Amino acid sequence: MSHYLLEVKDLNCRFEIERNLFSKNKYLHVLKNINFNLKKGSTLGIVGESGCGKSTLCRTILSLNNKETGNIKWFSKDIDQFSNKEFKNFRQKVQIIFQDPYGSLNPRMTIGNIISEPLEIYKKENDKKSKTLKVLDVMEKVGLSDLLFNRFPHELSGGQCQRVGIARSIINEPDVLICDEPVSSLDLSVQSQILDLLKSLKNKLNITMVFVSHDLAVVKSISDEVMVLKQGEIVEKSSAEQVFNNPKDEYTKKLISSVPRINNIG
Repeated sequence: MSHYLLEVKDLNCRFEIERNLFSKNKYLHVLKNINFNLKKGSTLGIVGESGCGKSTLCRTILSLNNKETGNIKWFSKDIDQFSNKEFKNFRQKVQIIFQDPYGSLNPRMTIGNIISEPLEIYKKENDKKSKTLKVLDVMEKVGLSDLLFNRFPHELSGGQCQRVGIARSIINEPDVLICDEPVSSLDLSVQSQILDLLKSLKNKLNITMVFVSHDLAVVKSISDEVMVLKQGEIVEKSSAEQVFNNPKDEYTKKLISSVPRINNIG
């Protein structure tokens, strides 16, 4: 049996598009022959410019998008072969934090109900009191005051809403957390707080992560391995140290050189 949690092999994804005078193509190929493995306890950083397929890859892994060809394996078993029960377990164990902290939360639900919803979906807690206690415990873990339990998303800041999204994603104790640009819409000071929180949760809860960003500095600070995407293809994949200190591909070199440096100012 493989020692990888998640294996992605020869993954291709395309979207059907409307033909017009400027395009004769019927399909837009978003992912092309994507291959990678995810080891338990590691963090894989995925980086690339906007539109390179990062978010599509995250959503395809979770079957939120349909793939064209390729295999996605969870503990060595192809998810296409899963029974309904096995697939539900897979979705419980592989959770996602979305980019937009406001758009990913139901505005009509209280914070307590948003965080507890996964418990109800997966029938983890039937007793109302124990469910409430579990929600309050996970709120404390992500740095949310219990005074926010009955508040609504519009009453919270962007950073607080993202903490709610993180709490919702970890309440069922997942093995893998997919972070789809979780700090890109936040202020710099809040970005740092959320990154520190994710690092802390990874260590405390022994979570394996896929961390997606177009910000190389952010990816470097949190990743063990880095995968660079360009127009839906992997152009480089290696340890974070190797990618940032000795990049092989010209595209990777251009991305790294574009990162602002304080000593270049003035």
